[in-house]
Amino acid sequence: MKISHRWAVAVRCPVCALTDIASMTSDDVVDTVQRLPEGFKIVKTALGDVIYCAVCNRPASTLPIDP
Repeated sequence: MKISHRWAVAVRCPVCALTDIASMTSDDVVDTVQRLPEGFKIVKTALGDVIYCAVCNRPASTLPIDP
């Protein structure tokens, strides 16, 4: 049986203050971005995927939103 979990994450660029909400899912192995707001991009690193500001090319701050 496969169990998955969904949640929202607030993303904010520390340089230009672009802010929006991303949707995430998780299964037994990996967390996946389901919806990435406009102005942000995914950058693959050795430690996993990181959300970056597409304008400033800096890592975005993320904060899980607890319902």
